[in-house]
Amino acid sequence: DCRHSCCIKTGQAMQPELRHLRVFLAVADQGSANLAGAALFRAQSAVSRSIHKLESELGVQLFERRARGMLLTEYGRALQVRVRRVQAEMQRARSDLAALAPGGSVRNAPIFGMLTHERRVRAFVALAEQHHMPSVADSLAITQPAVSMAVRQMEEGIGIPLFERTARGMLPTPAGAALALRLKRALAEIRNAVADMVRNQVQCGI
Repeated sequence: DCRHSCCIKTGQAMQPELRHLRVFLAVADQGSANLAGAALFRAQSAVSRSIHKLESELGVQLFERRARGMLLTEYGRALQVRVRRVQAEMQRARSDLAALAPGGSVRNAPIFGMLTHERRVRAFVALAEQHHMPSVADSLAITQPAVSMAVRQMEEGIGIPLFERTARGMLPTPAGAALALRLKRALAEIRNAVADMVRNQVQCGI
């Protein structure tokens, strides 16, 4: 219902960062920025900045600020469904990789907690598909060292090889392919969340 979800006119919606979506879920679960901050070990001001940034990027108001706490708007409830799916994909990714790891477990890497930059996630997925760092760098308008760093940080964080360096390019290992599939699905949910926001704004006549 558009009447109960005040919209913020900010132009075209942008692709939100995973870390902001993580904060969004915490606020939705806890009902306040203060409690969410305690759960995430972050200052309330940092939580509030993340929510403001997310609302600005999506162009909608996700929470109603009330004396008794922060309540999800219609937009917020729609986003919550999508972000829960993103979170589930990250959890499934950890289970998939643990099943493929020699010791049957992997490190609690930042990616599993939605703490990796969205651009690094896209670089990882693109490399798994294209196998060629310069092509990935060109397609994402980033440097080749940035692509290399994204892969290295993923591998170091998780603790297992995710790519093989071959004459045919960077080929994902079975673990790398499994992770790329989960990340691709998570990115699709984020794109769909943005599309939902834009579509609902059009329906609201914004």
